[in-house]
Amino acid sequence: MPTNYVNDSYGSFIWVNSEQEALNYPVARNSGILMMHRTEPVIYMKSADAYGRMMPMEIYDLTKRQPPTPQIAPTESYVREQDFDTRVAEIVKAKLDELMK
Repeated sequence: MPTNYVNDSYGSFIWVNSEQEALNYPVARNSGILMMHRTEPVIYMKSADAYGRMMPMEIYDLTKRQPPTPQIAPTESYVREQDFDTRVAEIVKAKLDELMK
């Protein structure tokens, strides 16, 4: 049996000590419950349909989201302002030569 039940305005969750305890926890018809493992970063979601049939229990690993590592482009990939017009002219000329073939 679960040892602690929390019900607040954001919903409810149940603390369980094992996956087996989560599997054995009863669920009312047409409802679902969220259970959190007491010592592991695991969340169990269990639900039942309108006839009281249990749906397969879903198990999620709770992990901390890491911010993405910024990607720094090599400076060679940038065109200096004074070279921009020359570079654009080269690209346009190359495309026109390609189309004229």
